[in-house]
Amino acid sequence: RVTLVLTDDEEREIRAHAAADSVRRIRNGVAIAPLPPYCDRRKRVLFLARLQSRKRPREFVQMASLLATRLSDWEFLLIGPDEGEAEAVKREIQRSPHRDRIRWIGPVAPQLAAREMQESSIYVLPSRGEVFPMSVLEAMQAGTPCVVTDSLGIAARCKEYGAAIVTDGSVATMADAVEAIAQNPVLAESLRVGGARYLQSESDIDAVASD
Repeated sequence: RVTLVLTDDEEREIRAHAAADSVRRIRNGVAIAPLPPYCDRRKRVLFLARLQSRKRPREFVQMASLLATRLSDWEFLLIGPDEGEAEAVKREIQRSPHRDRIRWIGPVAPQLAAREMQESSIYVLPSRGEVFPMSVLEAMQAGTPCVVTDSLGIAARCKEYGAAIVTDGSVATMADAVEAIAQNPVLAESLRVGGARYLQSESDIDAVASD
């Protein structure tokens, strides 16, 4: 009887094929809390998602390899279960001259994933065509500056709130975005504040549940 949609694009596409009163907008949400501290975090760039082709974990490794010479004391960590890309990711890591600083550790328990997010300095989601990624909301909740791609369903909102650096998804532009955050504490804090503002305005789980 009702079609649920997450984003403007989904709503526009579904309304072309369904009665207007049968389409209902919902949102993903997280619990709102004060921003966690940032000053003592590890110099680590994190990928936390399934190792699946749409998530583009290989491109994360390529980005890490490119950045490793520019950020000589940083590490790059992939966390998530294999959904078809693990062998390719491992080969990509082995090809890198900086493979000692790029790791995939597989999946971890949810509470450990949250801790890893909060201990990392930058979160990168290279996904193409992702509609409303919870991992980005969770990174904002953890106060971790985000780098995303312009194909995300929430890319426009991220720009509007200054909640993430939105790239074209190429390895080079993602690397440039990460380097900019790593070298500019003012930018990092601005993204943290923008992410918190986005969550408060758009993704407070209490407001989502009451809609």
